[in-house]
Amino acid sequence: SRMLAEYGADVIKIESRTYPDFIRVILGGEMSPSFASSSRSKRSLGINVKTDEGRRLLLDLAAGSGGAARFDVVVENGSTGVMDDLGLGYQHFAAANPDVIMVSSQLMGSSGPWSDWKGYGPNTQVTGGMTHLWDYPDVERPSGSQSIFPHHWAGRMGALAAVAGVLGRRRGVMARGCHSEVCQVEQTVGVMGDLLARESLQAGSVKPQGNRRDLGAPWGLFPCEGEDQWVAICCRTDSEWPALAELVGVDDPTLETVEARRGREDELEEAVSEWTRTLSKHAVTEACLAAGVPAGPMLTSSQQLQDPHLAARGYLVELDQPPIGVMTFEGPAFSATGMVDADIRPAPGLGQHTQEIAAELGLDEAAIDDLIARGILEIDLLAAES
Repeated sequence: SRMLAEYGADVIKIESRTYPDFIRVILGGEMSPSFASSSRSKRSLGINVKTDEGRRLLLDLAAGSGGAARFDVVVENGSTGVMDDLGLGYQHFAAANPDVIMVSSQLMGSSGPWSDWKGYGPNTQVTGGMTHLWDYPDVERPSGSQSIFPHHWAGRMGALAAVAGVLGRRRGVMARGCHSEVCQVEQTVGVMGDLLARESLQAGSVKPQGNRRDLGAPWGLFPCEGEDQWVAICCRTDSEWPALAELVGVDDPTLETVEARRGREDELEEAVSEWTRTLSKHAVTEACLAAGVPAGPMLTSSQQLQDPHLAARGYLVELDQPPIGVMTFEGPAFSATGMVDADIRPAPGLGQHTQEIAAELGLDEAAIDDLIARGILEIDLLAAES
């Protein structure tokens, strides 16, 4: 939904203090860096949908009652069945607005023997096979990663599903709206589809390799001058090897083929490491690239903030995010000629736009104040105090 918001959609985040988005409150208070990143450019409607009045107001909003713009899309990723139990499943929104596109994203999907599982990134990675492969072959416990890659990928696929649904409806492919499902584990398996196909042909062929790959050798991360400084070098072809061998100082005609080098990877990696340890990661990168060998420095998060390439492309975005302050964010997913620039604004406070959205429904000030007083609607407490 953030992706849709940045490219022109009016995205309203539905939330409540009775059951807040845990990413919003994970560090205490009502704003965190993770929430600021994932919910930027949206509006926030604080509403208690566990009440009859709250549900009715939300469905009225989806239907465009009182002059409000009708919902084109509803996105949800609560646990399987939660929206139906609340009276806010696809059938409820479709009854209010037959043209609505609903996109649902759950860990294991809405059907199948594991459909009732609750989970987040770590659950998605292990069940989707990513944790098994994101490892070294000789360690007892899987290393894993702090990346929440499956969340980001599934979210972008959800945006694609939403746009496809809206276009299908507008072009007459569908008479009405539809309910799309983006299963997070399936998305994780899907990005490794080539490995799944290989395993189906040769059982046991897909297994952890650390940073090595069957595609070439030497291939991996190598230590450089300084503490915890590394460079990635990928010698893909036999034509790239002579250039790397000259840099490293290896003169051995028996290593001319990938097959031969794959059989002596330990020896080769030690030889490459002896060379890289004497230079900075940037110096190694420059030397390799000048010789036609793919390479790149391992950057930390702090180094990315100072990365001249990202800065030159204008990718990093600074926003003053209340109440945290000025933060640096990743930029939009893509840019395109002929399109307006992505609209990137700070993430909203919980209920920051409640009153203006309620007014769009045709509610007068007295009615809105009454709903707030009774806990049906919720407003941004920090803004109210100021």
